[in-house]
Amino acid sequence: MPRIHLEKGELLRVFGPAALGITKGQVEVLGARYSTGEKIIVHRLRSYTVLALEETILEANLASQGTIQAADQEDPYLEWRKTAEEIIKAKPRIVMVIGQVDSGKSSVSILLSNTALNNGEKPAVIDGDVGQADIGPPGFISLSYPDSKTLWMRTLKPYAMKFIGDIKPQGHMFQIIQSIKQLINTALRDNKTPVIIDTDGWVMDTYATIYKSTLIEEIRPDHLVVIGDQLYEIYNKYSSLGIRIHKIKPPPSKRERSREDRRYLRAEKYKEYLDGGKPVRINMTKTIISGHPLFYGAPVDPELIKEVIGVKPVYATKTPDTLYMVFQEPIRNQRLDLLKNAFGVQRIRYYTAGFEKNAYAALISDTSDQPAIIEKIDFANKIIYLKTKNTINTCIIRLSRYKLTEEYHETPLEI
Repeated sequence: MPRIHLEKGELLRVFGPAALGITKGQVEVLGARYSTGEKIIVHRLRSYTVLALEETILEANLASQGTIQAADQEDPYLEWRKTAEEIIKAKPRIVMVIGQVDSGKSSVSILLSNTALNNGEKPAVIDGDVGQADIGPPGFISLSYPDSKTLWMRTLKPYAMKFIGDIKPQGHMFQIIQSIKQLINTALRDNKTPVIIDTDGWVMDTYATIYKSTLIEEIRPDHLVVIGDQLYEIYNKYSSLGIRIHKIKPPPSKRERSREDRRYLRAEKYKEYLDGGKPVRINMTKTIISGHPLFYGAPVDPELIKEVIGVKPVYATKTPDTLYMVFQEPIRNQRLDLLKNAFGVQRIRYYTAGFEKNAYAALISDTSDQPAIIEKIDFANKIIYLKTKNTINTCIIRLSRYKLTEEYHETPLEI
């Protein structure tokens, strides 16, 4: 086990998987301070800059692919640290962090949280990334109240969560903004400040710019941390609203996540929140089902459909332009088009019972939504069978756009 000697002020860059034991002295990582006898764990998908606060001796245990190197002059940690201290000293209510994918947004957010704790504040962290959710499960916007030092947002536990139902923000910008605003209000109600918002990495096209600009305009953070020159040129104009804009550099060397890495991390979060879920039976007639077009229309008597095509569906609804039906068995009926005139619709959409199995969903509440997985919908008897770890009183069940395989990988839900 190699021993590393650091002088006060010296920087070290560690790429996981690795474990660092402090034999002597004190170091800082993302604002979290570690002293003699403590250990720092670096996950295989993480990398950190270590700052020696005094003369320090470390014992390093490196697993396969773990590396340690001297931090080069381009390492921005000291700049990040100075910015975080400046922001926290100003005692802001809301701080937002914007940057590209793998630019260090989550690390900066954790640095702000740890710095706030060091200064006796009671921070809140909002994870605004539905795809690479760290605090809650994928498809959710989550709020956490850190009360001790941490290095990875994934170790924080959610206080409240709001379900978006997709792992991509595209098409959900207003729902995400509304959810973030609700969680901000929750944190401020609980006297938690600063509220630190870690946004997603969708920033490099026009619609992303519109989304982030709208988010800023709606939330009006006291401070906006922008990672990178290109984004700073776009968002610096918001200083005219009295928002303090801070430009910082991304790390020159970072642990980039591959598509498989991201898929693995999402699967781990699904497991954390869904494995061991309790079976729940819910009456559809007393609950609103949303998130899927089948459930938005007015109910249609299946007997009326049978009169036209000779086959009776187990469930049917109609919106102003579409007739939706569920059949017990796959159907091949050349007379389906007759239903358009009979019901005054432009389109016919039908499903086979079982299409909903393993659909990812949530129990919706005013305070915190809870993840669930649909096992079966008994359309004839109007009963939904699902599993969830946290049973809550709800009048809304919202389906996502996808189902989950046994390995907790996403596959499209038939829409």
